Amino acid sequence: MIYLEGALPSEPEHQILLNILTDVAGIRDIVDHLEIEPLAWERPDRSKEEDAGEVLPGTIPNQEPYGGTDDIHLAKEEGVDYEPPDAPPPPPRKPS
Repeated sequence: MIYLEGALPSEPEHQILLNILTDVAGIRDIVDHLEIEPLAWERPDRSKEEDAGEVLPGTIPNQEPYGGTDDIHLAKEEGVDYEPPDAPPPPPRKPS
């Protein structure tokens, strides 16, 4: 069982959190004491009126380079170019 307490900025975020807990984490017993308080989340550095600007390639941590991937399965699923890794994979370990 998981207990949720605190505040979220909107009902959509509340639903997203509940979906993650139930669908992704598989938690079924949830005691939900969360409140929706949009004003608690408003701060000058979170202004929605400011333009986020253009996100430049390589500025997001752990981001795959645009256009290709070294994951062959992802390349097939997403229809992007497969780019093999620079170094070959290590040899398989011999059973003990």
